[in-house]
Amino acid sequence: MPQPALIGTYPLPGMPGATLTVGWPHNAQKMAEIFRNGPVKLADDIETFGIGRDAGPGKIKCDTFATEREAVIFDPRDPRDRAEILRAQAYASSLIMHNAPFDCPSKAINDLFPIEHVDKTTDTLVWARLATPGLIPKDLDACLERYLGIVSEPILKLFRSLGYKSKREGFLNLDVDAPSYLFGAASDAVGTARLDSV
Repeated sequence: MPQPALIGTYPLPGMPGATLTVGWPHNAQKMAEIFRNGPVKLADDIETFGIGRDAGPGKIKCDTFATEREAVIFDPRDPRDRAEILRAQAYASSLIMHNAPFDCPSKAINDLFPIEHVDKTTDTLVWARLATPGLIPKDLDACLERYLGIVSEPILKLFRSLGYKSKREGFLNLDVDAPSYLFGAASDAVGTARLDSV
């Protein structure tokens, strides 16, 4: 299991006013701080090995929970982080995802999404489809640009700058031991939290 490239709390590039917290025990302490006044709404986003034969069904590299200002990354391959993922989901007042039909089953396959959490899960992708019908892109990056004016570099550009030829190859090989991977995971979750307020 790779060790996180960063340990502690850092400013999140591209998301003004937001931070990223990663690595034990900092991530668990940050979640306790987020919940200090009781349950809160959390964005929840996973990063996997991608799709395809080499990736395996739903193998998760990290699970990121976020408010509009704080992202906290957990690695479910670490038993301590796995327990914190389950605790955060159980205590959250609601869970916000972008493309829940991908994230929820992947988490369920890994025993990280008890069925009782379905009722408190919303999907910003469904909202985007209702708000903007038709063939207009509704992936997370497109929604962040359209509704919040947040423009991010395409993931393929990042992967190519790191020597990967395709998205498939990048998702398969990058992991939490790369700072760019952590920043991307945190940005996705904070972006999802911010979309929820639109």
